[in-house]
Formats: sequence, C-alpha cells, structure tokens
Amino acid sequence: MFRNINGKISCILGSASKPEGVSFESTDLSIDSRDAPEDYVIGFDVNKGSDDSHRRASFVLLRDIATGPHVMHQGASFSSAGYSERAYEGATKRINQYSVISGVLEIVVTDISAAVRKYDITGFSLSVKSDIGNAPAITVEGKFEFYIRKHD
Repeated sequence: MFRNINGKISCILGSASKPEGVSFESTDLSIDSRDAPEDYVIGFDVNKGSDDSHRRASFVLLRDIATGPHVMHQGASFSSAGYSERAYEGATKRINQYSVISGVLEIVVTDISAAVRKYDITGFSLSVKSDIGNAPAITVEGKFEFYIRKHD
C-alpha cells in the first residue's frame, strides 16, 4: 500500500492539432499493486460515480521504470494502459471500454528524498478503439505526474 500519494493528469481525445473529443483533467488518483508488487497500477478518474460523464485513464508501470521513452509492451516497464468513458449505445447508457492498440510515453523519474519519488510523464499517446460500433481508432494524448511515499 501507499500513502501520501497525489498526482494530476491532463488528457485530450485526439491530439492538440486534431481534437476528437472533450479534453479533461483530474487529480482523482488511485494507485494499486495488482498481483505483482513490482507494478504500479495508476488510475485517474473524472466524475467518478456519475452515470453520464465518468471517464478513466489507467497505466501499468514497473516501480523501477527508468527515465526515458517507453513503448507499451507486455512484460516491459510500461506494460499496459486503458481508457473508458460512459457512453450511449442507442438509448442505453453503458461503459465504453476502449481497446488500447498501442501506446508510448516519456517519463522523468526523480527521487525527491529517500522516501519520496516523483514520476513525471511528460507526454503519452495511446491509440484506442471503441468497443461500441465501428468507429475508427482515435488517439488519447496527455501528460501526468504522481508522487509516492512507500510504507516502511
């Protein structure tokens, strides 16, 4: 478990030059360890609990990920990501869980002190495809940062 965690994400659907949806920011951060204690599962939520506008972006990173660029690849330092939002399929409201086709990120890791580490993702890009209908793949771009103080 982790304490004194905080972070912030800024996302846009599409890219800055070709937006395809609503951009969003969030400081509603959760961090878990899944089954592998060496992984961080980072999730940012917007309007959590809302039937109409809940969005979630998530990333799985190794705790010892190094500064530099990383391509999403199973078993790598950046092993997976996710994006979901509330959407309508006809008249029915449901969660639209996008399939992540590919992803890249650039990270700077800094030890603030012996107990606190900062992870600054200066940019990420995910190619995602909706599981509703036959819409083409879109891009989710953004940046985020988070700080972690581990239990002793």
